[in-house]
Amino acid sequence: MPGNVFWKDINGKYLGCNRNLAQILKLNSCDEIIGKANSDLYDIKLAKLTDAMDAKVIAKGEELTLEEIGLDVLGRRTIYLTKKIPLYDGRGTVIGLLGISFDIGERKKIEAELKKSKKQAEESSKLKSQFISDMEHDLRTPCSGIAAMTEILEKSETNQERKENLHHVAKASARLLDILNGILSFDQTVSGILPIIDKKFSIKKIIDGIFAIETPSVISKKLKLAVNYDDNIPKSIIGDEHRIARILLNIISNAIKFTPKGYVTVSIKMPKIVDEQHAVLQVIVEDTGIGIPSDKLEHIYERFVRVIPANENKYTGTGLGLSVVKRFIEDINGEIDAESVLGEGSKFTCTFPVKVPLVDDEPVENKPKGEKLTISSKQKFKILLVEDDALAQTVASSFLKETLANNLAGLDIASLGKEAVKLTNKNKYDLIFMDVGLPDIKGYEVTRKIRNLKTSKNKGTTIVALTAHDTAQEKKKSHAAGMDDFLTKPLNTEKIAKAIQKFLCKKAPNKKLKTKKPSKIGKAEK
Repeated sequence: MPGNVFWKDINGKYLGCNRNLAQILKLNSCDEIIGKANSDLYDIKLAKLTDAMDAKVIAKGEELTLEEIGLDVLGRRTIYLTKKIPLYDGRGTVIGLLGISFDIGERKKIEAELKKSKKQAEESSKLKSQFISDMEHDLRTPCSGIAAMTEILEKSETNQERKENLHHVAKASARLLDILNGILSFDQTVSGILPIIDKKFSIKKIIDGIFAIETPSVISKKLKLAVNYDDNIPKSIIGDEHRIARILLNIISNAIKFTPKGYVTVSIKMPKIVDEQHAVLQVIVEDTGIGIPSDKLEHIYERFVRVIPANENKYTGTGLGLSVVKRFIEDINGEIDAESVLGEGSKFTCTFPVKVPLVDDEPVENKPKGEKLTISSKQKFKILLVEDDALAQTVASSFLKETLANNLAGLDIASLGKEAVKLTNKNKYDLIFMDVGLPDIKGYEVTRKIRNLKTSKNKGTTIVALTAHDTAQEKKKSHAAGMDDFLTKPLNTEKIAKAIQKFLCKKAPNKKLKTKKPSKIGKAEK
């Protein structure tokens, strides 16, 4: 019989066992166990533990399943999974017990190793998430700064050739930032913190935006880039704009990147209309590029997999693009299919469900109009910028001076939280831009100090949080700390104008509006 089988009388004396148990206990035969107690076979501690379990089964007449310590064939301690049941006579009286046990020592070791591995994996995942979070701040800030600084230089440059070069640098910076955002988006998706949000948007505007980003590469390679829309494509559709835009960006960018000559064609189709409000959208991207080897085609959606190794220095990238595409396609219940011939080109087909708006019109974009601020010329504002990154300081200062112009009474800059606290105790400010990721004291704590210190002159001053982490959690933390608003980096003229219009222009005399007293219900207004 497999495992160990034994039976005892009501006093805990053995009445018999199978051969496996006899061998483990070093008995010459099964009969040698008859009349023996646990104390005759095990050490005192183990015998007491076993006796207590046996007594419980006999006294209560209940079945018992437990893990208990025992000896294996080599005399080593191991763990057994044991089931003990009461034995009855013909009148239903408990007269002993029957036990069956199996050695699960090895299984327990494997379980312990799995738990350890699971814990290590969780810790590794936590460290990875923290690393990604740090990257979001430490990499996005300088990348954004370079792009913004280039924009400033481009605006002021009068030499056409240099102006064009600066424009290309700005495009390259945007591309670098886009790669970073791709990594961050992937991490957010895997972590389950990027919700699916359906909204009304234009697929044509997404394609136009992607083509604008890729124009420098297309021109330099002399590629033919074309897009074909079926006649039944509506002006707007409803779906997860972020995921769909990321899917198209990655696939189209890949096609352009891996096509040294020839063409890249994008076809937008609507092969199936389910009903008046539901349809299927299909995007086909074809190129005459390098193609994908047949043995690698099934692995292209795996993380960090690259068809061309990075050390060959032919093509840049993270190896995350298609894994992001695959994940996003699955998120929106779509499908992706790839066909490729090495040296001839590739064809990617993405199919996913979308909703069709009741009214076929262009979606309204909630973008700032870029109008100049109408501030009274008599108004002067003093601003405090709390930011530790030197490049971000320069960019934000330039934008603040450009936006406020003659309305800027003074601009102070603090690189540390301690400096910010000292300045707010000394000076009165109209608006404070507060970086939350300061090296000495976090911006949240600095804000609390400003709000709570008796010596602070800025308890009621508007404080706007600046952070690279655009999450609901960060917004919640900033409001809990006493901040009035939340802006994601980098600062630009539109964001600055919006904050000034929202908080400072309220003080302007020409901004006060006369309001009517509310009329009573049922009575017409005079």
